[in-house]
Amino acid sequence: MQQHEKDTYHAAPYDALAQDYDQGLEKLLGVFGGNNEKYAEYKVELLRRLLPGKICSILDFGCGTGRSLSFFRKHFSLSLSLSLSLSGCDISRESLKIASQRDPEAQIFLCTSVEELKTHEKQYDLVFLSCVLHHMEPGIRDEWMGALAEKLVPGGHLAVFEHNLKNPCTRRIVHDPENSEDNPEFMMTPAEVSALLSRAGIRREWSGYTLFSPFRRPWVTSLERYLAWCPLGAQFCVMGTRE
Repeated sequence: MQQHEKDTYHAAPYDALAQDYDQGLEKLLGVFGGNNEKYAEYKVELLRRLLPGKICSILDFGCGTGRSLSFFRKHFSLSLSLSLSLSGCDISRESLKIASQRDPEAQIFLCTSVEELKTHEKQYDLVFLSCVLHHMEPGIRDEWMGALAEKLVPGGHLAVFEHNLKNPCTRRIVHDPENSEDNPEFMMTPAEVSALLSRAGIRREWSGYTLFSPFRRPWVTSLERYLAWCPLGAQFCVMGTRE
């Protein structure tokens, strides 16, 4: 398949980082204490609280090494007679090998271009992007988001989590010399993400700042919803619905 520069972002840096990605993240976040898995789980917990209805199919777009997959199974599990359909895709083959080991039941597939995404016929109740957009050059985001909107069933949800540079801890991590992944120039604001979703035909239904505390007790995620207006959370979430 021919890949066009305008809609493709490149896997080589992520393939090189795949084997040591989790350890590198642990090192970056180690100053805040504890296992960094809690920073993956809190996003899924928040979505479960925001989406109390039945979600039968989920796509983790840009799933990397699959850190969120087990948490979707934990928090979005269905009845014994109906299993959750969980998929993950990424541009990095090496990362996907690790994701497949983490969740052998998930449908894991390579996706390096908009054309590849469009050939994937399945549609989803929820599409999830965890700190993916700031790895894309701004000029290709609209086409990718348009393709992702087409992967939603009518009334399906799309959730975007991104870093919030207004938070001093986030700025410290993003500008850390050992952090080779995050480009501060590509970081987005909630308003920019909302506008991106709107142009793709996704109506915003919730937006807020989150991750105010490194201490992730079960009640913390619920409490943080009442602080969603405060622009000091380490990250933010914008969630919308396909019209």
